[in-house]
Amino acid sequence: MIPGNYTAVDITWECPGERDRHGVITGYRLSYNATNITIGSNKECKYSVRVQVKPGATYTYKVQGNSSTDGLGDDSTEQFLAPIGKPIISKESNLVVMENSVNSEQSTLTINICSECLLDNTNGDVIFTALLVCISDYCKYNESSIDMLKNFDTWKTANEKSFKITYRVTEDNWHGNLAKDTRWTEFVVGDETGCENKPDVCNGPLKSNTKYRVIVIACTSEGCSDTGFQGLFMTKAPSQVGTIVAAVVVPLIVFAFIGGVAFWWIRRRKIKNKTPDDRASLHSIDSSPRSDTPRYRPIKLDNFEERLIILKRDSNLLFSEEFEGIAELSPKHPSVAAALEENKTKNRYVNILPFDHSRVKLLPIDDDDTTDYINANYIPVS
Repeated sequence: MIPGNYTAVDITWECPGERDRHGVITGYRLSYNATNITIGSNKECKYSVRVQVKPGATYTYKVQGNSSTDGLGDDSTEQFLAPIGKPIISKESNLVVMENSVNSEQSTLTINICSECLLDNTNGDVIFTALLVCISDYCKYNESSIDMLKNFDTWKTANEKSFKITYRVTEDNWHGNLAKDTRWTEFVVGDETGCENKPDVCNGPLKSNTKYRVIVIACTSEGCSDTGFQGLFMTKAPSQVGTIVAAVVVPLIVFAFIGGVAFWWIRRRKIKNKTPDDRASLHSIDSSPRSDTPRYRPIKLDNFEERLIILKRDSNLLFSEEFEGIAELSPKHPSVAAALEENKTKNRYVNILPFDHSRVKLLPIDDDDTTDYINANYIPVS
């Protein structure tokens, strides 16, 4: 065997003793797995041939001497099992994990991993791969076996420990999902949900605005190799749009509320300081309509649709003018009861009040005349 080399082996032998040579040895033939190699003789009578092997494969080697009198002699046979070593994997940045191509979101990191680097079978077939994740301040990994990796901490355990440990995010069969026809495989860290209830491996969401590292591991039947912790990948911070909107809108609402309360209080003070006659005069306005206000009614039924189309023009401008005209064309009558202090809270709007002569009167409670008020008018129907 060649130390550290699992793809080649040196076959060595020496010439037999003088009595067993049956003449002058002119050379040797080395045979293995349907391959024959002829080697010429040398004065030292010591021979070494390096041949290529596949780790984990079994080979049968035969050496035969060729003498000047008897030709090829009896063979000397040796069976050899090519040993398997740990995978060859680089710890150099960007060779296994492409750090400059990482796509960051609030709870995920999309990274590119070198598939052919992880699945390098030079030292033997890779039968297990794993990706471990950690917050940069809590990264720890000691050389492990496949069994140890299969029982490595999960997202659920890390969550229970406030993510102060390194945890595995890939399934046992992840090596079978790595792309074999391209150099790079894209992997999204943190794209699974419901990991709180999964004791097994789960690729749960990452914490936002947090620095992460990853380590990639590949294993043969004889051991594992790793990349070392790679990168310093930052997840995105939560969006500040909602906070900014709230910071602007809430003060506006508060100012509007304070302004409304101040307006109500000033108006209340003014009405409170007036005499009953003044209060009555607030709603005892001249009942004659303004002569310059146009009257549009009645509208004939045949012309109603055409009139409706006209009113809708210019963003319903004429509708607004008609609505304003209702107040100007309506008769003016006193609304003293509606303006009384004890009845003000019963009015939904300060400018829509019932007339005294036609208001709906309720039955008084406990002979209290002020309890008969409700903001409602009888409307004649013809």
